[in-house]
Amino acid sequence: MGTGPLPPGQRLAKGRPVSRHDPVPKFRPDRRHFQVFGATATGGTYSWTFDEVSALPGVTIETELYRASGSTSTDHEFFGIAAHTVLDPWPPATGLGRRLSAVRVKPDPP
Repeated sequence: MGTGPLPPGQRLAKGRPVSRHDPVPKFRPDRRHFQVFGATATGGTYSWTFDEVSALPGVTIETELYRASGSTSTDHEFFGIAAHTVLDPWPPATGLGRRLSAVRVKPDPP
C-alpha cells in the first residue's frame, strides 16, 4: 500500500498505535459459532463451529487503517474468510437482490 496521499484530515501515525485500552477477553473457540440467518431463500439458519469456519478457504488483504481520531497507519495485513464464501450457498430471499440478511459470530450461552 505504501505512503500515498492521505485523505483530508488524516495524518500518518508513527509506529503501531494502541487501538484497544481494555483487556482482551480470553478466546474460547469451543464457545463460538458463526451463523447466516434472516431473509435467506429458504428462511433457514445456518451455523458452523469455529473449527468448521477455520477450515474454509481464506483471503489475505493489505490495507491502511483510517481512524476517526485522524491518524492513519499503513501496510496492515489481514487474513479472513470472504463474505461470499459463506453467503453464496445460502442466497437471499427472492426480491432482495444481493442484500446481506444477517451474519454474526457470537458466544454460545454459558
